Amino acid sequence: MTTRKKPYKTIANASIRVDLTEANLKMLKKYQGKLQETRGHKASAGAIINECLYKYLLSEV
Repeated sequence: MTTRKKPYKTIANASIRVDLTEANLKMLKKYQGKLQETRGHKASAGAIINECLYKYLLSEV
């Protein structure tokens, strides 16, 4: 068994860049349109991604 000499990477900045696959981009656009219709105001991609991450991590952590 080997020991790791370097620590694992962790997020150090609240502002990160996310590259989406074509399928995820299509789903995001569809969900964004749905949210904007139901809420009656604009929904940014960043806010949607944060909401999805929060829901996912809440169930995982």
